[in-house]
Amino acid sequence: MVWVSGDELSVVQEARVEALSPSETAEVRLTLRAPVAYDRYLSVWQLQDGEGNSIGEELEVACSVGPTPTQRPTVTLTSTPTPALTSTPAEPLWMSVPGLAWCDGARTRGRVEWGRGGGPSDEYRYFFGTISPESELSGPYHSFSGFPHVMTYFTLSGSFSWPLPGDCCFGDYGRYVSPHGYEIVWRKVWLSEEGCQ
Repeated sequence: MVWVSGDELSVVQEARVEALSPSETAEVRLTLRAPVAYDRYLSVWQLQDGEGNSIGEELEVACSVGPTPTQRPTVTLTSTPTPALTSTPAEPLWMSVPGLAWCDGARTRGRVEWGRGGGPSDEYRYFFGTISPESELSGPYHSFSGFPHVMTYFTLSGSFSWPLPGDCCFGDYGRYVSPHGYEIVWRKVWLSEEGCQ
């Protein structure tokens, strides 16, 4: 199990998987150390073989570090067998964690940026706060004023028509696959002025 993207959390105990036969399952446990700074963290991991080839889907681990002790969570990561490749493989839509790309010297304004890829179309649309015509962005970036900056950002791929389905886009992060042929991914960010360099 290796770190792929997002927040790189410290590994206390590595997760290794013995060789498995087709259709055989195994439980994988990865022990991570929580960061010191109070914040929310999202870390993406994936199984790899001995030659560094990716196996199965990416696995997300989310945690919140705060002043109030909470019961230690148990995170179980599961991987499913990778489906056989077809002549027209479809990569799921993904979105990196939006991060602070720039802020002014007075720490009053900033710009957040993120990456994206996959999805049913190479054409992407971007939104902040909610998916609406008023909140659409011209690219995977957004300038803002004031800290802390708490906002949910969205990437959409595929043929989309209003209104937004009522069962989509709840929570701090997620991915929605529409039966109508489009996908949406979203992530909420908490950015403080301490992130300004």
